[in-house]
Amino acid sequence: MKIAFGIVLVLLLSVGCLSAQNVLLKNYNPHQLELRLNSGFSLNNAEVLTGSQQYDNTICPEYSFSVFYNYLFSEKFSMSAGIDYGWRKFSYNSHINPNADGYYPSYLWMPNHYVKFWKYEINGNYMFPISGTFKLKASFGGGVADYRGGGYSISGMEDELINFGYHSDVAPFISTGISIIRPFKNANELSLKLKYLYSFKNIIHGDYNFPSVESTGLLLSTGNNVSVSLGYTITGNKKNDRFNELLAENDKQAAKKELRKELNFINPNSLFICLYGANGGSITKISDPAGYLINGVDSDLFAGINLEKGIKNNYFAEADYHFMMYNDVLTIKDFVESNSHNAFKSHVISLGAGYRFIINEKYRIVDFHAGIFGGFTGTKKGSTSTESYPRSMGINNEMFEYQIEKTNTINSQILAGLYVGVSKDLRITRNTYFTLSYKFQYGLNPVYVSTIDYTSNQFAGTKTVSSKLDGTAHLLQFGLKIKLQ
Repeated sequence: MKIAFGIVLVLLLSVGCLSAQNVLLKNYNPHQLELRLNSGFSLNNAEVLTGSQQYDNTICPEYSFSVFYNYLFSEKFSMSAGIDYGWRKFSYNSHINPNADGYYPSYLWMPNHYVKFWKYEINGNYMFPISGTFKLKASFGGGVADYRGGGYSISGMEDELINFGYHSDVAPFISTGISIIRPFKNANELSLKLKYLYSFKNIIHGDYNFPSVESTGLLLSTGNNVSVSLGYTITGNKKNDRFNELLAENDKQAAKKELRKELNFINPNSLFICLYGANGGSITKISDPAGYLINGVDSDLFAGINLEKGIKNNYFAEADYHFMMYNDVLTIKDFVESNSHNAFKSHVISLGAGYRFIINEKYRIVDFHAGIFGGFTGTKKGSTSTESYPRSMGINNEMFEYQIEKTNTINSQILAGLYVGVSKDLRITRNTYFTLSYKFQYGLNPVYVSTIDYTSNQFAGTKTVSSKLDGTAHLLQFGLKIKLQ
């Protein structure tokens, strides 16, 4: 019995070892990263409540960037989970009835307003080969979208009264898509995807009123969307193949250790160039002892280029240039509301150094950055502008009212300050990386300063406070990093 039990135990262990070995020797990597650039369109709708005058339905574009994690159960079936960040245009057209009393033909455009959103999505995917090396992938899934924006109103344009309000809650959706995929020699994949998304809620809700002709209605936009996207999937299959080669000559731990050394080794004198797009959140600093107005952040897209040169012992020097729009934000604490506008454009140059944090077995975790930045704006020093914000809102059966008058001045054309940051490189090929970085700029020189006078029904008299934009900002960057030497 003991001998029989021993034989059975040896056989079971052998099968277990072979099964584990088969898992390790799969000809694909089950953990994959997919990056996508998306462009699509949606419909804005107008509904008449009273009268006959209404706005035209419009087709509005949408742009986004998404990141997905794909888990492959087999070479044909996979699940994916990811996030999508983007902007949807918000525009309506109005043809005023020329036969209505007191009206003349006019045309109203709202082309420059966008709703920002985050989408969180899970999909099931099925892959099947077609002619040559091409493959098709069918996807079906769903999730929730979080749309963010502010409200505004317009009046006095041919007696039109327009009030726009953006939903700021979540909208559930389902989606389906088909992708055509072209694998590369490095085992990564390029894909072109057609996708349809159906939303269960409206994501924009506003109203309009033409008093002279007694016409009112709603301005709506569903979350429904048709899009085309270009994707790049980092499969890790080539790394998986190399691991299998090392595994044939070493045990599992030794093979992992050797693979880490190969993938993470960077010549101390390496030179990199990085082209990136980014989302910069400029910070408006408010000095208000009463705390009615608080610091605000508003973001804008920008682009730049970065050079990185290795020195020694994991240290490197870097130089960076980017062009960015700084937005001025007025945030009212009690209303949880912000108003923002473009303040100035700037050219910014940064000089600094960094350290590659590498732990045992040459595993590169992240890179740390620090340095100084300087820049300039072409807006003339001494330029001024004014703003006025009457505000009223009922909260918990109590009416809050503010009247805010704001005078803005370009105090200096020079930006100067310090920055710190952290970045992570994801290897695509031997000399190409996708890089994600965050930097915090701390400005030292006020460029755009404002004097703010405000009154409220909550206190007597007028309060005078100040705010400034000095280059302080959060910078989130996505880029393609190429090793030159």
